[in-house]
Amino acid sequence: MILIQKAIERFNSEGVTKARIQDIAADAGMGLSNLTYHFKTKKDLLIAVFQYMKKELEDEVYDHRKIIKGDKGFELTKAYMHFAAKFRFFHTDLYNILKTYPELREAIQSNVEEALVITKTIQYLAIGMGYLKPEPSALPGSYDSLALNSWMILHFWFAQMEIRGIEGDPIESCLKMHAHIWYPYLTEKGQEYISEYLKEGA
Repeated sequence: MILIQKAIERFNSEGVTKARIQDIAADAGMGLSNLTYHFKTKKDLLIAVFQYMKKELEDEVYDHRKIIKGDKGFELTKAYMHFAAKFRFFHTDLYNILKTYPELREAIQSNVEEALVITKTIQYLAIGMGYLKPEPSALPGSYDSLALNSWMILHFWFAQMEIRGIEGDPIESCLKMHAHIWYPYLTEKGQEYISEYLKEGA
């Protein structure tokens, strides 16, 4: 477990492509041969980190108690942003990861599709609970687009902050942006909920 933690720290500080496994071994207080006994290559170590991330995502974010309640959607958003902060490298270095390790593409795409399904499920439940307006009949598919835009904001928030040189609390600023794109689609009940939710902070 310590190797996984130290790899995450190095990946976050240097990026996956620049991080060296000998440095990760040193961070973990072991020799390179000891590290390669467990993980022969950096790719093997990255795959182990990805599996660790997937389990944490399922345990800490995709909590079914939150998913099945339409009024818990923004709790899920906050939980995801805390997850993204912990694994910042994945959200800022994804393009390079896919180019360097294309064998991870299918698993990553599967995770993205799962996130979209969960978002759409929450939309459906929120409509039924009176928080979200029904999808505009004049613009079919607009809630599919809303779900996709929502995912893009959450996933690439850290990257856009680095690109634009923005400082401040990334979780708090992302939650506000996320609220902004949803606000026009919310009922009065939903707008009251989201206003109260944002007062709680990150």
